[in-house]
Amino acid sequence: MKKIVIILVFLFLSGWQSQVFAEAAEEEKIPDLEVTETESGRKVDLESAKAHLKRAQDYFQLEALDKAQEEYQQALKANPGSAAAHFGLGYCQEMKNDVRGAIKEYLAAKRLDSKHFDASSRLADIYVSMGIFDKAIQEYRSALEIDPRYSQGLIKIGLVYRKQGMLEEAAEAFRTALVIDPESKIAIYNFAGCQKDRGNIREACEELDRLKARVKNSETKRLVDKILIDLCIAS
Repeated sequence: MKKIVIILVFLFLSGWQSQVFAEAAEEEKIPDLEVTETESGRKVDLESAKAHLKRAQDYFQLEALDKAQEEYQQALKANPGSAAAHFGLGYCQEMKNDVRGAIKEYLAAKRLDSKHFDASSRLADIYVSMGIFDKAIQEYRSALEIDPRYSQGLIKIGLVYRKQGMLEEAAEAFRTALVIDPESKIAIYNFAGCQKDRGNIREACEELDRLKARVKNSETKRLVDKILIDLCIAS
């Protein structure tokens, strides 16, 4: 069971950084005018910004981070109000282990676009890695306000709470995640673990029995059965 859990956690953590920037250029709303002017009189070349964003993503796909970063910087010169460019630049910096630089750019993206889901999600993951758990949970909840179906955000909140020994809050986060995604093995395992540690074994068994009826994947069903057996032995 421990080996299974380690593998599941590894796969889950690996997914945190996959394809979070892929639609950045598409999210950037480019009007018909090629050049506009800000209130301060500064010209903004939106078509140039769009072109730099596209090149930046092409370079990122090729893992040419330095060139991608340069293109995002050029996009910001053309349009300083581009949330997509700030996010892309932040992601490049995060991949290059410039955590402070990444945080700065993600926050800039959020200031320009309060509904920037990926910026909140990435900030939360960084705060977890830094041990700043209150801010991490705040950012995960911000992401959930944008996308209430963000089950991984709830799982991550649960993992943070469990790490801090806040088992009741953790169990509730995992329970809510399972309402959205009953097939999540990490949520199932951690929910059962929290309830076991709280001494709520009977309640855990009842909830897992109800969950099993919603599970369609045979591998997930076997995991639930294994956990139920372990809980019965523990009781």
